[in-house]
Amino acid sequence: DNEGGPENLGNLISLCVRCHRLFDDYHLFYFDPETRKLILHPSCDAESLVLFDEGGILCPDRIEKGYLARRKQLVCGNWKG
Repeated sequence: DNEGGPENLGNLISLCVRCHRLFDDYHLFYFDPETRKLILHPSCDAESLVLFDEGGILCPDRIEKGYLARRKQLVCGNWKG
């Protein structure tokens, strides 16, 4: 991929078009490398997003922890600005 990860199914996350844009373009969420739970940007109103209730959305186990860690660092770095 364009972030240095391997080009295999273990590095693939399937997202709808809207979620893909929120993930890649706006950096509004990431998956925690340890818990694999989806973490929303602090500005998001999680109460209005019913999808994220009841235990949250989990990243598949096949996604490599190293990728998730790099992604978290990238996204959180963008959150500071």
